[in-house]
Amino acid sequence: MNKTGTAGMGVSLLTGIALSYGWGTMTSTRLVSKTSEINSGSSGLKPAARTSPNLPSPRPFELAEQFSIGSIKKALDRYDELTDLDLLGEARLRCLMFAVPKERLDEVLQMLLEMKNPGKFQELACALFSRWTELDPLAALNAAEGAGAFASQARRGIVTTWLNTDPDGALEHILAHATPEDLGFIKEFLGYKGVLKPEDAARLVDKIFEKWPEADSKLFAAVARQWAKTEPERAAEWAASYGDPSVTQPLLKQMAVDVSRLVGRPALNVANLITDPKLRQEARNDVMAHWGQLYGGFSLNPTAGPGRNISGGFPSDWTNDDIATFSRKFMDNFAKQLPDLLNIAKDDAQRILICANAIQGVQNIDPGKASFAVDYLPDSYADGAEGTKSLEGFIQRWNSFDPNAARAWLNALPPGPKKDVMQSKLSLGGKQ
Repeated sequence: MNKTGTAGMGVSLLTGIALSYGWGTMTSTRLVSKTSEINSGSSGLKPAARTSPNLPSPRPFELAEQFSIGSIKKALDRYDELTDLDLLGEARLRCLMFAVPKERLDEVLQMLLEMKNPGKFQELACALFSRWTELDPLAALNAAEGAGAFASQARRGIVTTWLNTDPDGALEHILAHATPEDLGFIKEFLGYKGVLKPEDAARLVDKIFEKWPEADSKLFAAVARQWAKTEPERAAEWAASYGDPSVTQPLLKQMAVDVSRLVGRPALNVANLITDPKLRQEARNDVMAHWGQLYGGFSLNPTAGPGRNISGGFPSDWTNDDIATFSRKFMDNFAKQLPDLLNIAKDDAQRILICANAIQGVQNIDPGKASFAVDYLPDSYADGAEGTKSLEGFIQRWNSFDPNAARAWLNALPPGPKKDVMQSKLSLGGKQ
């Protein structure tokens, strides 16, 4: 990494291009904010022209070959004078920072410090110090002491780059000389590391915990939730090993909910690691609600993936509460498949449980789609308080949605306790 010839600069610049676009993503909030200001007319900036102010081509080896201290000074001066917002020009200059030879780094820093509008050059300073860190991280740290208005972005470039190139060495030094801003920079780095190599991000968090425990909990949750997107069960096992249940228990619940928006079985496995019985059941209920609502109908297909497939029947570890929640939320989007759901029930008890909850899940649909579920329920269902409440709610909702259809169906229903309960509800005010 200490070579400063054309080939060495080209390789470094390829990395720099990737990092510069990464920084563009990291600072998307800032860029969106500026764009919004342009659109609203509040900033005084005008939209950038299509052409940049004589900046070099972004092709890395061409940049390396064209590099001279004079050309970079000229490019910086032109950018400093711009009144238009030029994101492409800034991106090209960021790339150019990664072509600066080791012996010219301090000279380029002095150029940046002489710019009239330092606010425009913060990202370039970050890129310059990232380049510096690639070549000599300790020298970059010393130089950052004279970075003036760029001190924060200099530190950011050093921390994020050093963690990427030598995580163990970087952590040893950073944690021994931590600044208040470092937590944010480490979290920023771990956010990207968690996407690419979440297990490595988790290992770094474990090391941070050894020397900076008060910072660990803030990083721990972010890495765990990111890791859970790709390997939910491994991430959950790591999270569960954390020593503070006040952190791990609600985190595992949130992870289970996150995962359940995509796949059910792994989400349940995450929820099952929660040791608090009440919180564990709440997490399972949330998982079942998402499973039924978002992909319950697809789960009945034999070709569904293993994390979703229940075409052969409800899994043996599903409780009555699980089946009830699943069936109730199933009606939101898959009411037409209610007969298919009944087909996977193993006995009449499960079918009654499905039907009882199906008629409770009609708040967002035409209740008529669940009318046959009432037919399936035994007359004894109307005897209990819960059954009476469900039948009353069902007919009241249907009467509000389509009174003619509701009353025609009710009139055709054979005499019995269920019909009596619903007719009584309508006669006592069901026409609301």
